[in-house]
Amino acid sequence: MKHALTFFAVALLLVLTPQPALAVYCPQLSATVVRGSKDVGTAGQVRELQKFLSEYYRVAEADIVTGFFGPITQKHVIRLQTDNALPSAGIAGPMTRALIARLCLVGTKPNPATPATPATPATPTTPAVPATPATPASATSISVTSATLTSIKVSFTKLPINSKLVFVYTPSQKVFEAQSVMVWGGGAGSFEIVIPNDLYSGTYVIRVVDYYTKATIAESKEFTVTGKIEIPSITFGPADTSISSGSSVALTWSVKNAQRCMLSYGTTEEAVALSGSKTVSLSATTDYKLWCANDSGTGKDGPSASATARVTITNPVASCTLVADRDAYHVGDSITFTWTSTNATYAAFEQDMSGKDHLVVPGDKLSANGSVTLSVIVLGLPSVKLWVYGTNSSAWCSRSVYVD
Repeated sequence: MKHALTFFAVALLLVLTPQPALAVYCPQLSATVVRGSKDVGTAGQVRELQKFLSEYYRVAEADIVTGFFGPITQKHVIRLQTDNALPSAGIAGPMTRALIARLCLVGTKPNPATPATPATPATPTTPAVPATPATPASATSISVTSATLTSIKVSFTKLPINSKLVFVYTPSQKVFEAQSVMVWGGGAGSFEIVIPNDLYSGTYVIRVVDYYTKATIAESKEFTVTGKIEIPSITFGPADTSISSGSSVALTWSVKNAQRCMLSYGTTEEAVALSGSKTVSLSATTDYKLWCANDSGTGKDGPSASATARVTITNPVASCTLVADRDAYHVGDSITFTWTSTNATYAAFEQDMSGKDHLVVPGDKLSANGSVTLSVIVLGLPSVKLWVYGTNSSAWCSRSVYVD
């Protein structure tokens, strides 16, 4: 007896696509480096970091490996932190060093984007006709029919060729590609997908994306994944408070579903307990960020969350620093004074009205930060005094030099 078989859909090939292991330069990092850091003073750590970034992101060494932590290095540090769900402060601190160590252990690099196929130029006599998508996004549909602790079942119609299925965590739109499904032949049907181990508990959608452009083609409705890693819950505050300059305020926090936390402010980054407090006394407005992660214990960072608090100074106090380019001079030399200030809008030198020989300084209103070059025409220990002025206060700083 012959059995008639009718096929209603094109075959769908589901292929797991793990990333290939590629060699990556593993730097020797033990100190925090920030923008402005140099090899001198960091025992060559800036260049070590730059060699890693050059190889990891395929940047020409001549463009980044300089031994100076400048804007290009900071841009790639921020990119590395953003790509791996770390606070994107642009500081290569303990968390970033730990991330680099893990990437070295795994030995993977991000895959470069596949270049787009150049458009065919229009002929002189016939206007160019825009390419028509093989399958309109509106014609594609995908839905989750059931979900368990370990897998989900989905059904689909008119799934385009060269599309890919990924999990998307809806609160943050983070994409999980560990169990991505590549579609080589379009069609309709249903199948089962294993839920990745590193998913968080929470709400997700299955998203159909173009393999090359990553553009979204269709999405399922939300479904819930349970029994996975919980996202940290952070209480941190006061979230926004104001104090007068020199006063103090206590920042307190309590964290659930986390195993480690980092507190960052300015160029400082420090590990803190899951519950605690920090009393701060400030002269300038400062933002504090508390970042916590719930590690899964598999060698990867688990889900993370962050909270911020701003301490605003209502009456910031002006201050200044005045330095000379060297300590001793001869008559006829030139001397350069340089000053920096905080909480000031302008500066001015105090004029010597004593009638004694003195260095001649400009009497104009000057910028809050700057420098000036003078001629040395007096002997002894002449000094200059600079005033800086802020909205609510003023301050002065002085500098003496030796002239023979």
